[in-house]
Amino acid sequence: MKQIDVWAHASNVCRHTLLGVLSNDLFNVYYFYKEAKDIWDSLILKYTVEYVVKQRSMIGNYYCWDLIKDKAIKT
Repeated sequence: MKQIDVWAHASNVCRHTLLGVLSNDLFNVYYFYKEAKDIWDSLILKYTVEYVVKQRSMIGNYYCWDLIKDKAIKT
């Protein structure tokens, strides 16, 4: 039983630490999560998806260029 109490205390401290560093807008979203792991997993998913979408957009813009015969590539 003692090991469960130690884990619960560590999870609670981690949850409060995560909530303490979030902006007010994000705090209001994640305050209702009861476990630190749930907050962490949600943040990882949120920012991983945003990064992938941003990279996809950048790559899409890279492929949308035209080669003009009279214009040098370096300019």
